[in-house]
Parts: sequence; structure tokens; C-alpha cells
Amino acid sequence: LERYKENKQALQLDKRDFVAKALAKQAAIRPGKTLESAEMKEMINELFACKLPYQSLGNRLTFVTISQEDLEKLFQAG
Repeated sequence: LERYKENKQALQLDKRDFVAKALAKQAAIRPGKTLESAEMKEMINELFACKLPYQSLGNRLTFVTISQEDLEKLFQAG
């Protein structure tokens, strides 16, 4: 709620969306935290259950798909 009060002018979201975004950021897994296999699977399932699984709250991509051809190009020597 404090984040909502501080930043309500910064984002043009309705109250519900803003509170949801603030709660999601607070609950986010911090960088460097090691997850168990079951936790990773659950996180992927939850991601694909989202309305927009391809973007983070900051409008960054959550994942990319790389073709086998592109992957092979990345690992070719010289």
C-alpha cells in the first residue's frame, strides 16, 4: 500500500492493477536464489497460466524461443 501511495502518479494503472503489480513485485523470487526442481516446474506452470506469459511486469520478455538452427549458429566455432 505504501508503494501505491508513493507511485500512484508514476503509472497510469487502475488501483487494482497497481496493487496487483506491487504485490507481484514483492513476492518475486530474488536473483541468486536456488530453486528446487518442483519449485521451477510450479513457476513455469504459473507463468503459462497467466493472461500474458511472455512479458514481465516491467514489459521485458520472460523467455525467448530459439530455433535449433539459430542455436547451432551460436555454438559454431570461428
